[in-house]
Amino acid sequence: MSAPAAIALVVHHASPERTRRCLESLCGQDLEALRVILVDHSEAGGGARLVDGLAHARCLRPPANRGFAAGVNAGLAAGDAPAVLLLNPDAVAEPSWARRMVEALSGGERMGMVACRVLGRDGRLDSAGLAVSRGGMGILRGHRRRAQTPVTRLDAMPLLGPTGAAAAYRREALVAIGGFPEDYFLYYEDLEVAWRLRALGWSCAWLDEALVLHDHISGAGAAKRGHLRRSRRLFRERNFPQERAPRRGGAAAKDPVSMEPLLVPTRRWLADMVRRAL
Repeated sequence: MSAPAAIALVVHHASPERTRRCLESLCGQDLEALRVILVDHSEAGGGARLVDGLAHARCLRPPANRGFAAGVNAGLAAGDAPAVLLLNPDAVAEPSWARRMVEALSGGERMGMVACRVLGRDGRLDSAGLAVSRGGMGILRGHRRRAQTPVTRLDAMPLLGPTGAAAAYRREALVAIGGFPEDYFLYYEDLEVAWRLRALGWSCAWLDEALVLHDHISGAGAAKRGHLRRSRRLFRERNFPQERAPRRGGAAAKDPVSMEPLLVPTRRWLADMVRRAL
């Protein structure tokens, strides 16, 4: 058996039927040297049954659910492949997705992450990667736009990094920042990872094809809204202690990188919010 070129991590919490469809899509990829790891955060357990009969898939059951970032780190520690893929349990990937994402990671020595078009169940864009406003607000690029929206329009909001719903990372890059930040329980951890990697000079490749369908259910309960508010506040306090003066680089950066070119002007962000609300 050849050494895996990549591991694909799925952090499972609920809805086993959707998670099984996600796992089946990953086990049907045309990248032979791909291994799939399910991190089971569900209350009832049962993750082992979800990987039953799926070649090259296995389940991890951490002793406690400490959030999405901790789940990713548990999966990261369970493999040593140079490429790390993330896919939400309510998403399915086309058979060429993993191969295309791994190929994009080989675009240069400092290529640390890859973003792609992710479609929602209504056929519109769910996201085209992540952006961040000058005030430290996370933005799903292209959200609710037509699936075929030209990349020139999407690039009106500079690409910071991939959304955790469908992403690829170079293991070396994640190790350089200590993995995913576990003080984020849910939301904004992917934005923090992209910010830290950019600050250390890693680049993000763009795969301009819709190869993932995210069957995301809109709306959120009080607990999720609370996580979102907390994570947004944490990100802004950590990286934007004074609005309009984003932190340069990171603690491990020898030559701090200016993040200014990657910031979306507040007026443009507000205009996009209004457009989506209409």
